[in-house]
Formats: sequence, C-alpha cells, structure tokens
Amino acid sequence: MTSIGEVMTGEVFTLTPDDTVDRLRDMMHVHDISCIPIVDKTGLCGIVTSTDVVEDWPADQLLGSVMTDQVRAVLAGTAVTVAARIMREERIHHLVVGDGTSVDGVVSSWDLLNVLADIVDSGDQPFDGCER
Repeated sequence: MTSIGEVMTGEVFTLTPDDTVDRLRDMMHVHDISCIPIVDKTGLCGIVTSTDVVEDWPADQLLGSVMTDQVRAVLAGTAVTVAARIMREERIHHLVVGDGTSVDGVVSSWDLLNVLADIVDSGDQPFDGCER
C-alpha cells in the first residue's frame, strides 16, 4: 500500500501568524503552491490555501487573523486510502504531513489523483484488499 510519505510534497514553505497576506500571496505565486502551513514557536498552528486567498483581504492583514486554525495532519506512514477518506469526509484539499509540531510535507487532492491515475495506467486493481 502506498503511503503519504511516498507521494507528499516534501519541500514545504511555511509562514507565521505574524506574516502578512501580501507575503503569503507572493510566496504562493513565486513557488506555484496552493497552500502554506502556518507555524509558530510551538509548531503547526494553521493553514492558508489558494481557496482562502480569493477573499479580498488587505495586503497588510496578518495571517493569524485569516488562517484556518483547525488543521488536519497525518503521519508520513498513513496509507493514501486513509488520507483520501479523510479529505473526502472533511471536504478538504490539503493535509499537512507531520506530527503536529513538525511539518514534514503537504499532500493535496492532486497528489492523490496522480496516485489513482498511476494505478489505473498500470492495470493494478486499486481496491483489492482495501476496505470500502
């Protein structure tokens, strides 16, 4: 079974609650990324995604006031099927990979869609042995 650690994006850019929306937009644009975990001195404390950024926030607004502070994180060893279920049930497009204090990666719905496409292309049966 494929794990999240095998498909996650390992190069993660983070910001702090004291950073601004303008800095977030610049970072997303320059690195062509769709989410940025927000960390403070204790670890993961929020997330901002490209869906959030469509809001008309002032450039100098602090991320601490606009971030989603209920972040869903999974460990790198989590099966992609488990992650897909979490994302479907919670209607989210990104999961932070880490233990809540560290941010080791990010996995998106696109990453999981690529896994499914690879399975279909290989001719493997994606649901053999999986709980439905």
